[in-house]
Amino acid sequence: MYILGINIGRNTSAALVKDGLLIACAEEERFIREKGTDKFPRHAIQFCLDYENLSLADIDYITYSYDLSIGVFRLFLHFLRYFP
Repeated sequence: MYILGINIGRNTSAALVKDGLLIACAEEERFIREKGTDKFPRHAIQFCLDYENLSLADIDYITYSYDLSIGVFRLFLHFLRYFP
């Protein structure tokens, strides 16, 4: 089973896991030479897929990192700011 993990935010990246073992991982900034980039990690994803000679059709699951506490905190600040 292949799992592709994608991290969006500061230092976007991708990782490929096969049967619970890390196979490949890369940060997008290494490919586009933009330190701390927040752009979608398309080059990092392609690197991980190419490392195992896979296509997206071969991936069983795609995971996405998201910190819910940050989103809730931003929502709280939004309400404090606009709805006193």
